Amino acid sequence: TPHLRMLMSDEELNRAAAIQAFFAQHPPQLPDVNELSLSWLMPSTPDSRLHQILKTNTTISRIIEEWRRKWQVGSQWLDADVEELYEDLHDIHAHVRFTAIVVCSRAAQYLTQKEIDLGLKVHLLPEKLLQSIETLLNDTQERIRTAAAIALVTLHRFSPQVEEILRSCIFNGNPDDRLTAAQCLASVNISTSDIIHELLRNYFDAEDELTREQLILSLAKLSQRTNLVYSLAGEYLNSADANDRIVACKLFPLLKSRPNKDITQKLIHLMWQDLNSSVRRVAGQALGKCGCGQAVHEEVVVRLQSLLWQDRVEALKLIGYLGVLTAKLMQPFLKCFKDDHVSVRDHACRTTYKLQLRDEAIRNLLIDRIEFDPIEKVRYSAVE
Repeated sequence: TPHLRMLMSDEELNRAAAIQAFFAQHPPQLPDVNELSLSWLMPSTPDSRLHQILKTNTTISRIIEEWRRKWQVGSQWLDADVEELYEDLHDIHAHVRFTAIVVCSRAAQYLTQKEIDLGLKVHLLPEKLLQSIETLLNDTQERIRTAAAIALVTLHRFSPQVEEILRSCIFNGNPDDRLTAAQCLASVNISTSDIIHELLRNYFDAEDELTREQLILSLAKLSQRTNLVYSLAGEYLNSADANDRIVACKLFPLLKSRPNKDITQKLIHLMWQDLNSSVRRVAGQALGKCGCGQAVHEEVVVRLQSLLWQDRVEALKLIGYLGVLTAKLMQPFLKCFKDDHVSVRDHACRTTYKLQLRDEAIRNLLIDRIEFDPIEKVRYSAVE
């Protein structure tokens, strides 16, 4: 105003004019909803009681928690006004509709475990809001359609249209969105190869154990319904990357059913033949944890009595990895302390140390090695 101009210096007037000119040339732009990650659909849980509820609902809520971590939407569900949300869901601006979907999706965290277990039909939202979100499945913006579909899964309003949108996201969405869509479909027990492929790809690409733990929940659930999880995960046992083979071996014991014969044979092959010692170790451990211990045991008995010293060494290593020495293995194991080959005697002593064996016969054999073995390395292993 003229009055304000009289109170401002020339320098301040020039600065104000420059600011006005800048905003005239660079008007503020509305957020592009396509640049918003679907992780904004995650609810925040500052209240410790609500946080505990979120932790108990370990399927959908873990997905929601991951989205929240990425997006950090500030609005609180408990503070939301139904009429305001209804208006925002019908707003002309895409980012406003998106944020409203996010806030509505937070209602899922208020389901108790009892309600989940009993399958109770809890009205998480007023019907008018649910219908508005369902209307957004036909939104002109793909990101809005996908967000609405994910929200409806968390709100237990799954439908064929929701499935179609989420499947499209798996094929065409960005990496974060594809994973979210796959987790949502897995949560409603859809176990087709595209979903399992997406979950496995992220599982093997994960850089931290926390991410893997969240994916295990989905993979374990699907493994109860289909052997496809084992079959597709088994492909990673053929990977040229030793780390992939290790991760695959560690995955199998975490699934809910036993591996099929093909996977069992692959694990046995890796247990004996893989060039990487860590792969051999985790393959043997995986077989034991998967309930295939009998097959492993018979293989160890045969190898421990093999004419090839390399087989006997590998059998001793595997006994150390598994931490088990059965009665059937005891006699072949005792013979290894007086084996003609140095490596066999040495590994017999090392295996005893790993298993912390207290058997009197083994103790006498160790004393014998300390006193009479001609090789210093073996004597040292026996002392240890």
